[in-house]
Amino acid sequence: MRASLAIPVVLAVLAVGPAAQAQQPVTHVAASVVPQTKPAAPQTKPAAPQKPKTPPPRRGLRVFGAAEIEYLTATDTFDAVSDLPVLIGYGGGVELENLIRRLFVRLSITAGAINAEHGLVVDGSFVPTGVPFDIGMRTVEFGGGWRFGRATKSFYAGAGLTLRKFTEKTDGFPEEDVAESHNGYYANAGFDFRVAPKFFVGLEGFYRKVDAGEGTALMRDFNESDLGGAGARILFAFKVK
Repeated sequence: MRASLAIPVVLAVLAVGPAAQAQQPVTHVAASVVPQTKPAAPQTKPAAPQKPKTPPPRRGLRVFGAAEIEYLTATDTFDAVSDLPVLIGYGGGVELENLIRRLFVRLSITAGAINAEHGLVVDGSFVPTGVPFDIGMRTVEFGGGWRFGRATKSFYAGAGLTLRKFTEKTDGFPEEDVAESHNGYYANAGFDFRVAPKFFVGLEGFYRKVDAGEGTALMRDFNESDLGGAGARILFAFKVK
């Protein structure tokens, strides 16, 4: 009876032994094939934020009125007939601004008059005859320029073409009347600033050169032919859009 029980016990021990030895290598193999974690990739710095681009200024339209005083180049002529070679004028115009960045174009018309007295030049001296007459000058200018500064206040400079109509009218002597037109150019520079949402005030200096050829009879006597001058004007502008 004991011999018959010993045989199964021996067989069980022999079967368990090889099975336990077979499981140990599996544990080592499983440990050897565990994947190793890769080192983390270096983080890249975030790109610096780009500054927003300043949009170009919007196009606009201004209308303006102007009052100006001009010291005339033909000083001898106008000083002789009027005691003061100064023309005071009034007018206005339109300005289209910000065509390309701060580029603007302008069209303006101004007119002025001088009360004068006819006379003769004798040996280089003016001798008045006592006959009064009126001198008129109407000036049309077209040109452009560039603004420097902000929308609320800015400096500017420009240049363009000038067309000046010169007239002389004498009461009772229509044969003495003169009406001539002459071309030239101008240059200007100024400063303006906003005083209300759509209203601007500006101060500007200018120079005009207008070649009158031989000029009027009196200008020829004084050997002068430039109907231009230099001066200043004040502008009151309203921005339409």
